[in-house]
Formats: sequence, structure tokens, C-alpha cells
Amino acid sequence: MLAAYFVLLTSTTPIDYLVGKWSSIETVTSPEGTKDTLRLTGENRWVYPGKLLEIHENFRLDSNKKEMENHILIRNVADGKLKLWWYVADRPEPIIFEGVGNDKGLTFDQKDGNLRIVYVWDTKNAYDAKLQSKGKDGEFKDMTIARYTRR
Repeated sequence: MLAAYFVLLTSTTPIDYLVGKWSSIETVTSPEGTKDTLRLTGENRWVYPGKLLEIHENFRLDSNKKEMENHILIRNVADGKLKLWWYVADRPEPIIFEGVGNDKGLTFDQKDGNLRIVYVWDTKNAYDAKLQSKGKDGEFKDMTIARYTRR
């Protein structure tokens, strides 16, 4: 607990908050509108402190007990600008995002795509995250709503 508080006090980049071990229970909505629950655990660590963060997550959907994983890299480029590479096992290339961050959270938009990831800091031990998709009307709609808590 003291370590988590220390991270907040010594944060120097927008992605410092993500360092640590996390778990979440998430509501996932398919394009058809059906809902499912996703259960996730992850560990986020610096590869290069202040510059490159690695996120490794294991998860499963309640409707499909198969264990799956995400591997995400976030690079602090400069002046609050960020890049994110989201590696998924069955995709040959990562999904690439560009983003910005501040003391309230992070927002990433898919480069040449329709996805958005939003992180909103809440307390030193919890934050909210959303994966959104841009609809035909140009508005972003929630696909996944997550509540992360520090383990």
C-alpha cells in the first residue's frame, strides 16, 4: 500500500500510475449487443523507467473459460504524447494507438482505425478503463467497461 502511494507522489510521466499488479472485472458488449463478463489479472512493469511500460494481462470470458492474454507496450514519446502497441495472439501485427495523458488519465486513439482506449484515474489503488469503437454516426460507443484494482 505504501509503495502505491509512493508511485503517485513520485509520478513524472502520464503512465507512471499503471505500474504494478492489477485485477479487473469487466463488462464486454459484442457488436450484436450481447454482454459478457471478463475477468483479468495483469502486471505492468517498466522496461525503461519513464519511457517504456510493458503490460501483460491474462483473462477469460465467463462464456468461454479459455485463458487468453494481452501484451501491451506504451511508450512515453514526449510532451505528454504516447504510443501504444496492443499485441493479441491471433493477430499478425499489433494494433497501434497514439495518445495523450495527464494527471487525470490517458486517451489513446487507434492509428487509422476506429478504436479508442480511455483510462481515468480514480484513487491510488483503482482506475476505470474503457475500450470504445466509433460507430457509423462518428460517436464512440463502449465495447468494454473495466474497473481495475491494485492487487
